[in-house]
Amino acid sequence: MKLSRLTVLGGAVVSALLFFSGCLPDFNIRESRKISKQAQIFPDYDSATIPPNIAPLNFIVKEPGSRFLISIDGGKNSKLRIQSMSPEIVIPEKKWRSILRKNKGGDLTINIFAFDTVWKQYAPCVAHVAIEPIDRYLVYRHLKPAYHRSGHLVLRQRDLESYSVTQLLHND
Repeated sequence: MKLSRLTVLGGAVVSALLFFSGCLPDFNIRESRKISKQAQIFPDYDSATIPPNIAPLNFIVKEPGSRFLISIDGGKNSKLRIQSMSPEIVIPEKKWRSILRKNKGGDLTINIFAFDTVWKQYAPCVAHVAIEPIDRYLVYRHLKPAYHRSGHLVLRQRDLESYSVTQLLHND
């Protein structure tokens, strides 16, 4: 009995979906234990005022855990969820820009959940989104740690709306 290509392909796709769905971690936080202290993160953004055109403010969770869930709530129909198997939290740029744009002049509530045998929900931290944007570029002189030569000069420009750095001047 011959099987059609479509049947074989369909079976392979269904098998792959079942296999990978069983391998995905469970980020079910409904039964999380509330912790009265805020999670330690680096850098610490609690009570910070952030401009609406800043690059995503990625951070590292300094609490024990093997899985992390971050919920950033802007209140104006804007919410962002990030799931991570690492304490290094990387915020997607498009979603970050959207939540900042929708919440100019408002607050962002950042909830951090960490799984370490049980899910823990830490007290939220709040950051304010300014109405006014910042200047897009920052120009600075780059110095190496062992700076000895006075004639060595490197000027760089950092785009604060992204993570890009451009070298403007280099004399050697």
